[in-house]
Amino acid sequence: MPISKVTTGSITDSVAIDTDTLVVDGTNNRVGIKTVAPDLALHVEGTNAAPASSGSTPTGFVSLRQKDGGSSHGANIGVLGVPPWGTWIQGQDANNLATSYPLLLNPNGGNVGIGTSSPSTSHKLTLDHTSNYGGISLKQSGTQVGQIIQEGGTGNIYVDAGSAGTGGSLVLRTNSGSERMRIDSSGRVTTPYNPVFFAYRTSTSPTNSIVVFNSTYGLNVGSHYNTSNGKFTAPVAGSYLFTASTLANPVSITRINFRHNGNSRGAQARLDGGTFGGYVFGTIQVILSLAAADYVEVFGTTDNGSTDVYSDSTPFLSFGGHLIG
Repeated sequence: MPISKVTTGSITDSVAIDTDTLVVDGTNNRVGIKTVAPDLALHVEGTNAAPASSGSTPTGFVSLRQKDGGSSHGANIGVLGVPPWGTWIQGQDANNLATSYPLLLNPNGGNVGIGTSSPSTSHKLTLDHTSNYGGISLKQSGTQVGQIIQEGGTGNIYVDAGSAGTGGSLVLRTNSGSERMRIDSSGRVTTPYNPVFFAYRTSTSPTNSIVVFNSTYGLNVGSHYNTSNGKFTAPVAGSYLFTASTLANPVSITRINFRHNGNSRGAQARLDGGTFGGYVFGTIQVILSLAAADYVEVFGTTDNGSTDVYSDSTPFLSFGGHLIG
């Protein structure tokens, strides 16, 4: 249809340029595409549908693409035709709509708000909600597998791993992909890379010296215990629990104690096999606050001239420890 009316100066009437395609509403200062009654300054009429996922026939209301320049990648904007009636933006390739592209929000900077018109100026994303519970839902192929929730009444933030009724584990990984912590559906926490060791010695140790526990039971996570010099070196600052044990033979008085950076710390075991008239076994424990690179070792001595801190093929001499927090 040809242009029905064009005026110069102030436009007071509607101008129709093929009313099936474009209408200019001069009375309300609105433009309609495929509608004669635009709602706002620009109204694009279309068919509600989900974005196409295959082929080369797009769905939606608006296409953004440098088509005349030969570009095939662009963005399509549309509205769902079924609940929840959401509006979508989909980056796609016009030649193969199964090929998707990223959606960028403020790629040059700026902050984004969801549920708010006043996002934080110091955080890139602000998620606002008015209910007692709100947060982020995590789904896989349409099925909820987790959620991050703020508990409005208390301000707590918690993570629910797993869809309703199925449970699941919350797993924390570093960018290397290695698992660092897991909380399973029963609330059990595992930290597979926390430093822990248990070492032993199956021969007597010279008296008045550091006891070198020269073997482990395969438990020396991070290799922070040195089987050559008997030292455990803390990889990170924190509180560590240590335990050590020894045996006094029937003719000796044996002592062991912990040393932190060369200084005696915590409990000491004094085992008097001579007075008891037999073998005496003892264990000591200590909790130490260590800085990174601090070391802990066990010092052994005898009181009555016996030449060695006793052990034999049975590992009576042992030393273990782990980070507790």
